Amino acid sequence: MLRQFATFLRNNRGQSIVEFAFILPVFLLLLSGIIDFGRLFYYQDTVSMAAREGARRAIVQGDLAEVTDVVHNFDSEFNVTMKYNPPLASDTAIPPTGTLVTVTVSRQVDLITPIKAFFNDQSFTTVSAKCTMTF
Repeated sequence: MLRQFATFLRNNRGQSIVEFAFILPVFLLLLSGIIDFGRLFYYQDTVSMAAREGARRAIVQGDLAEVTDVVHNFDSEFNVTMKYNPPLASDTAIPPTGTLVTVTVSRQVDLITPIKAFFNDQSFTTVSAKCTMTF
């Protein structure tokens, strides 16, 4: 009887499946974190390029509709704002030379990794970029 119990203790047929069950959630969380980081890096770069192109169009055209079209060529879900410093007297006024034009572009990015949703009930984060050029 003692010999059968010792054989049972040395039998490790289920050991690998138990180890796999412990490691799999950690591996999947790490993998989804890597994917989220890559997506966030991509969207941050794209938002930055869209803000730069929008500011270039703003100093040439000076029209929010044109700036929005240029920015939406990158991604239709981008939010665009444009401000003049000093502010213009009206929407149709032509800015004088030396006026600063600031274009801000932002976008919400849905995350795969559930860690942020665990802490603040949001499964997304917002990336944004701002570009200022002289008119």
